[in-house]
Amino acid sequence: MAGFTPWTATSVTSALITTTQAAVPTLTDWSVGGVLRSVDEAFAITAQDLAQQVVAARDDATQRGLQRWLGLQPQPAVAAYGAVTFTLPAAASASATLPSGFTVGVPQTALTFTTGAPMAWASGTTTLDAVVTAVTSGTAGNVPANTITQIVSTVPTALAGLMVTNPAPFTTGAPAQSLEDATAQVPAALARLKTGTANAIVATALQATVTNPNGHVIEAVSRAVDAQGGYVPAPTGAPTVAAISGTTALAAGTYGVAYAWATASGVTTASPTGAVTLTSGQAIQVTLPPFPGPGALDPSPAASSAVLYATAAGGSALASAATATGTTATITAAATGSAPASANTAWAGTPGFTTVWVANDLATAPSSGLLAAVGSGVTGYTPASGAPVPGPLGAGILLAVTPAVLVPTDVTLAVLLEPGYTLAMVSTDVTLAIQTVFAGLDIGQTLSPSTQILAVTALAGVGDVALTTPSATIGGARGTLLTVGTITLTTLS
Repeated sequence: MAGFTPWTATSVTSALITTTQAAVPTLTDWSVGGVLRSVDEAFAITAQDLAQQVVAARDDATQRGLQRWLGLQPQPAVAAYGAVTFTLPAAASASATLPSGFTVGVPQTALTFTTGAPMAWASGTTTLDAVVTAVTSGTAGNVPANTITQIVSTVPTALAGLMVTNPAPFTTGAPAQSLEDATAQVPAALARLKTGTANAIVATALQATVTNPNGHVIEAVSRAVDAQGGYVPAPTGAPTVAAISGTTALAAGTYGVAYAWATASGVTTASPTGAVTLTSGQAIQVTLPPFPGPGALDPSPAASSAVLYATAAGGSALASAATATGTTATITAAATGSAPASANTAWAGTPGFTTVWVANDLATAPSSGLLAAVGSGVTGYTPASGAPVPGPLGAGILLAVTPAVLVPTDVTLAVLLEPGYTLAMVSTDVTLAIQTVFAGLDIGQTLSPSTQILAVTALAGVGDVALTTPSATIGGARGTLLTVGTITLTTLS
C-alpha cells in the first residue's frame, strides 16, 4: 500500500484496451464514442473512484493513528474573550476596585461577560481597559464592536455612572472540536517535534496562551514568525569623552556626546549622554566599550560600527554625526546628520541567536505574560507537577521573544454600485472584506492594493473599486504587522 499509485480513468482505459487487444485481436474498433471504448471507460471511471477511496481511507487511517500517538484530543468549546473599556463621566474622586467576576453584557440578550482578577481604578482617572470572558462557551460570545454596553453587576459607589463598551468585535469564541478537528492538528504537532527548526519554534509559539484566575484563556498568540539573528541591544552607559588638542572646527563650549550601535540593517537607540567642555582649538575624543558580538559583549548579535552624536549645550540641532569603526573616535567638525533613532532597528543575522516575533488575538500589544509563555514553551519548562517539557530551541541557541510592531493602516476607497444597490446595503460587507484581508496578513507580510480591490469587487452589489489609500504596496518591514485602521467608504461616480 505504501507504494500504491492511484489509478486514473485514462490510465485504466488505456490498460484495458491494450490487454483486450492482446487477448482478442479481432476486436479493432476502439475509437472514441465506440461501444467497446465506452464500456472500458465506464469501468475505468469506477476503478478511479475506488482507487481514490482507498487512498483517502489510507490517509485518514494514518492521520488518526498519528492523532492518537500524539495525544491530540478534541478540545472543548472556547468562550469568547476580548477587550472592553470602562468609562466614567467624570474622574473618579477616590480609588476603587472592580471585583473579580464583575459582569457586563449585551442589552436585550442573555449574553454576559465577566472580568478575571480584581482591577484597581485609580483616583483621578476616567477610563480603565480590561479583558472580559463570555459566561457561555462557544461562538455565541463573538459579538460585534460596541455591543457590550450593559453593566450587570452592582457598581461601587466611587464609580457611579460607570459605562462600558467593546471597541473591537469579539472573535475568539470557538465551538467544541470534533475528532476530525483534532486530527487536523497533526501537522502542527509534528512540526513542534522537529527540534531546532524554525517551523518547530513557530508551531510551539502559536500554542502560548494567558489565562485568568478562573482558568479562562484571555490572550493567545495569533501569529508568530522566527528568524536567525537578533537586535543588537542598545547601549546603556554613556561614552567616555575628553577634550584633546588638534585640528578642529568645533567652537568652544560644552557638548553632549552619545553613541549607538549600528548594523547593515539599522541602528539602536542612543546611549545616555556624556558631557565635555572644549576651549578654542580642541576636539572631542570618544572612547567606546567593546563592540557587541560573540567574544565581546555576550550574549549579543554582532554590531558592525558605532554612530556618534554630538550636540552643543543648549542647542536642539545635531552638531555632529560620525561613524566610528573602532573603540576610539575623534569628532573634529560640526556636521549635520541624522537624529538618534526612536526605535531599535539594528538587526544582525548572527548565528547562535533566534528571534521570535509574536502578535496576539486581541489586536493589541502582547502582554508580558504572553511573551513569557512563548519563551518558556520554546525553551522548555517544568510544570508544578510533572516531568520537564522540552522546547524545540536548539542547544546553545539564545532566544529573544519580541512583540510584533502593530502598524495601523487607514483605508480609503470608493465603490461603483450595481443597479439596485445603495451604499448602506454594501458598506457592512465592504468593511468586513477589508478587515478579513488584514486579518489574513502575517508578521512582515506586504499588502498590495490589488489584494484589497479583488476582495471588495467580489462582493454582491459592487461593480468597481477605486482605492485611494493605501495607493501602493505597503508593509514588509521585519517584525511589523499591518492592522486595519479607519475605513472610509464613499460611492464612485
